[in-house]
Amino acid sequence: MLKKLAFGDRRNIIQQKSLAFVNRQHQAFIKKILIYCPKIQAKINGATIVASLSTINLGV
Repeated sequence: MLKKLAFGDRRNIIQQKSLAFVNRQHQAFIKKILIYCPKIQAKINGATIVASLSTINLGV
């Protein structure tokens, strides 16, 4: 039981680290686009939420 929990925690930590990395990448990309076209902001914000959710699903 304890081993199972430890493995689950480890996987969860790796998942969180990769998610944080993906989010940083998205933010850098969004900032570049927003400089050129502020009107896209709302659409992109929605897209990043979807993208980060899909990365969570892939990580499981």
